[in-house]
Amino acid sequence: MTAKKRVEKVQDVPLPIAVASGQQIIDQNITTANDVARITPNLSGQVTGSRSARPRWFLRGIGTNDPSVNLESPISVYVDEVLVGYPALQSFPLFDLQRVEVLKGPQGTLWGKNTTGGAISFVSQKPTFNPSGYIEGGLGDYGYRSAQAAYGGGILGDRLAARASFFYDEQSGWATNIRDGSKGPQFNDFSTRLQLLGNVTDDLDILLSGRLRFLNQGEAPTYSIGSQNGVVQPAIQPYPNGPTYTPSYGDNPQIGDSFWLGPQSALLQTHGATATINYHFTGYTLTSIAAVDVATNDSQTLGYNPNPAFDQTGTFSHATSRQISEELRLTSPKADRFNWIAGLQYFNWHFYNDSASAIFGPTATRKNFQDNRINQTDVSPAAFASATFNFTRALALTGGLRYTYDTKDVETQRLNATGAGVTFSSLGNWNNPTSIISPLTVLSIPQSANWSQVTYDVTPEYKLTKDVLAFFRFAKGFRAGTFNPTIIPAAGTNPAYLPKVNPEILYDWELGLKSAWFDGRLIANAGAFYYLLHGIQLNVQQPNPNGIPGASTSTVQNAAGGNVKGLELELIALPVKGLRLQGGLGLLRARYTDFTTYQGTSTVNASGNVFYRTPSISATLSAEYRVPVTKETAVALGTDWLFRSMIYDNAVVQNDPVQTVPGYAIGNVELRYIIKSGRLTIQGYVKNVANSDYRILSQVVASGAYPTNVGDPRTYGVELISQF
Repeated sequence: MTAKKRVEKVQDVPLPIAVASGQQIIDQNITTANDVARITPNLSGQVTGSRSARPRWFLRGIGTNDPSVNLESPISVYVDEVLVGYPALQSFPLFDLQRVEVLKGPQGTLWGKNTTGGAISFVSQKPTFNPSGYIEGGLGDYGYRSAQAAYGGGILGDRLAARASFFYDEQSGWATNIRDGSKGPQFNDFSTRLQLLGNVTDDLDILLSGRLRFLNQGEAPTYSIGSQNGVVQPAIQPYPNGPTYTPSYGDNPQIGDSFWLGPQSALLQTHGATATINYHFTGYTLTSIAAVDVATNDSQTLGYNPNPAFDQTGTFSHATSRQISEELRLTSPKADRFNWIAGLQYFNWHFYNDSASAIFGPTATRKNFQDNRINQTDVSPAAFASATFNFTRALALTGGLRYTYDTKDVETQRLNATGAGVTFSSLGNWNNPTSIISPLTVLSIPQSANWSQVTYDVTPEYKLTKDVLAFFRFAKGFRAGTFNPTIIPAAGTNPAYLPKVNPEILYDWELGLKSAWFDGRLIANAGAFYYLLHGIQLNVQQPNPNGIPGASTSTVQNAAGGNVKGLELELIALPVKGLRLQGGLGLLRARYTDFTTYQGTSTVNASGNVFYRTPSISATLSAEYRVPVTKETAVALGTDWLFRSMIYDNAVVQNDPVQTVPGYAIGNVELRYIIKSGRLTIQGYVKNVANSDYRILSQVVASGAYPTNVGDPRTYGVELISQF
């Protein structure tokens, strides 16, 4: 693994790390990036809009519940050491991987800014000079189809090798849209990657990688809790002319319930390239990693209410993203008593988003139109160094230091039209402001800010035996400041403004123990940690910030502070031949401190509240038992389970049962028939085998109800895998 930007054994690295191999990804049928939560406790990355939505990454209580297009998560995602900056790209299919690494705690020294809570690193299978590859095809219920393959080998002696891989899957969905009887969530997803490895000389190698992806998504179920036919609810009733639609599921939507949604479409397109150059000289390695990634993301929905007597809504979004990054580092020989890594890093991200929404009355008259635009550029250079001094074979000390300078330039614009006279020249072109006949109110706010920060880590380690490592770690993490993606409108005497938040700082005190017993047949790792946070960046969901009737919003702001106390235990055991057990337990106590905010015009003291989306108990458990049938064939039965205790969706309001998610457990089962020592495998699987009902998120009241997303039902399928 390469958590410290060197090839090392997991048990020799004084960091809390969870690792899954590429084979484990295949065996457990882990298909998307956010599914890696199945391999370790205290990690989640749930999405609320099938694959086109950004994952809400949380690790040890650190994360962001805000789906805003420009806000960076404190859990950074990397593919082949390249940061995936645009949040919408962080839920991607997994294929042709060597491994996945989950690095817990601040990783700013070597991995960069915005790794306050940790980093998740996906490492692709690299080209080799020996031919190798695989083909996999699958069929499942609800119209699921999948195919993936990879092949590579030498193409010019021992100087040039290549590897090509692709992934495709599609699904028609399990919930019925009562508007037209269609199913959701629907999607088809295609990704491909091409790599060329050139050994230019014995000391110089160059790896070129190109990638692209097309994700086409149809309707994804969203449920509304709180819509009551014939019942007056002043707190959430948005329609002055009558009651809202009553859904069949009432106040408790279950997985698979029918939903109402107007025509919806979403298309995500990405392409990019990376050049990794390594030059080796006298035991040192000079590495350059340069990358560029470009993406467009378009979505549109029209109509939510099945009763034509009441208002309909429409949403539209067009986003473009372009990022350029470069890392240049020099690494000394690992065998040296004093070894080190030092380098420079540069990140440039330009992002544009045009997001419109409208309310359409039951007649030709439209009631509301709003268009929010943000044009943002983020430039962040940094310098870093990390060094280890081995006092003895058993005792070592590692220290790291990083200086980051972050600049953000933002141009925001809000176009607004309200009132009974708001009309459009064409309903089919409603999202274009030029189609509005009524006058528009236009407000623009440009802003810029810069922040600089020094982060560090200090880690003494001691090997009690050759198989037992104890370590202590003190680290400072930094999440850059940012701006709210939309302008908050004026209300009363309060002028319109664009909220800005300052950096989030985390201090980590951690004590860890890594051990192997019985010739490696039992691995037991444990850790205890304490986080102290200053200026926590939160999205505060509320009716509105300025007392605007019938409005709701979510704004990003700094909470004064917080702390997290945690314990973790992870075990891997091979108790008898053919049986592998792996489990993890995470215990957290996470509380906000000195947290004063507002709900509408009311000031609220939320100090003592639990961190949102943070379970106090989480656990993972997996097992595989393999029984030989003949010399080259075997049968394997595997299962993995994930448990999370109750969580709150809201950082401020924690006495609302709708925004409280009860604890739940999800289990998966796989049965494999392995032929020719693994060259051919027939695998059947069942996901969510107990058909557990669980909710992903309920947001604050909007348009008369809580927008709510639920999880996936029990699904099953079969796969044929050929490896060569």
